[in-house]
Amino acid sequence: MVTFPDLVFSDLDSVRDLGQFLARARSINDDGVLLQHVGSALATYVPLLTVGELGLSLTSKNDGAATDSEPAQDTLLIMGMRVSGLAGTLTGSSTETVTGTRPGKPSSGVYAIGDITDRTARAQESPDKTVLIPAPPAQRPAVWASRVPPRSGWEVVADIPSETIEQDASAAITAVAEALPASPGGAVVLTVRERIWASDSTTKEIPLGAAVALKTLGFLSPEEPVRHARAGLWQRLSTSRGHVLVYRR
Repeated sequence: MVTFPDLVFSDLDSVRDLGQFLARARSINDDGVLLQHVGSALATYVPLLTVGELGLSLTSKNDGAATDSEPAQDTLLIMGMRVSGLAGTLTGSSTETVTGTRPGKPSSGVYAIGDITDRTARAQESPDKTVLIPAPPAQRPAVWASRVPPRSGWEVVADIPSETIEQDASAAITAVAEALPASPGGAVVLTVRERIWASDSTTKEIPLGAAVALKTLGFLSPEEPVRHARAGLWQRLSTSRGHVLVYRR
């Protein structure tokens, strides 16, 4: 396994933004974070919903022909993603600046979210204003992290008003609250939430969970539409603040 490098950020604000993003994601799902370092960029992926072979097993929406012995299932993954700029990386005693990186050679690591947020919370500026975030000593397994979206080949489908996404997210959150019994256990909350979030939104092609992710992660702003793009089985919903990625099969 390639050792994931320690990361050098250009300023403390970038580190705090990363910490806030991870804290928001953790409020939905605490199943780890995938860090992918490519050249001068750090892509941070977090799972918001995993269904089927990647997590919760749900009966397909088209389950009229399904039997108890052979239930039809969907595979669905919804992830949040942000890209942060880096001033460099540090491996052992060797520092690699941005100009020395190799864009075609990404390195990845999957860690507990708490291991990263602990480091962002303790981060301090060096005399040159850069901030070092050491990689945690141990990675963790995560089935969802085996699905990584392509970096190219995306085709724009449409621009969706942020108000539409906001309304879908609010409707999904309300539907979950109304479907829960009094004093539900954690497993019940997850099952109800994931069943509703896997349903289609008003835009049909996009699951409600993607709208919830855009809202909860703080990616929406009233004046900016959400760009919907597609690449194979992947969909991407983007604003200037970040991306929500959907894999559905």
